[in-house]
Amino acid sequence: KTAACIGRQFQVLIANESRKSKDDWTGRTDTFKTTIFPKKPGSAVGQFVNVRIDRATSHTLIGTQVD
Repeated sequence: KTAACIGRQFQVLIANESRKSKDDWTGRTDTFKTTIFPKKPGSAVGQFVNVRIDRATSHTLIGTQVD
């Protein structure tokens, strides 16, 4: 299911800092898929940002924030 998301862009709600890296955010798509992406200046918990999905694991999307 998550592999079908690769290459697509989603609006993600930033939930908190990633447990594995202080340089990444963890958020959720509108369909509640967990998404991890690098922090950008000016982004904060509670904001909606657009994220392009670059790869996926069985339960997590990994991407890059786009403007």
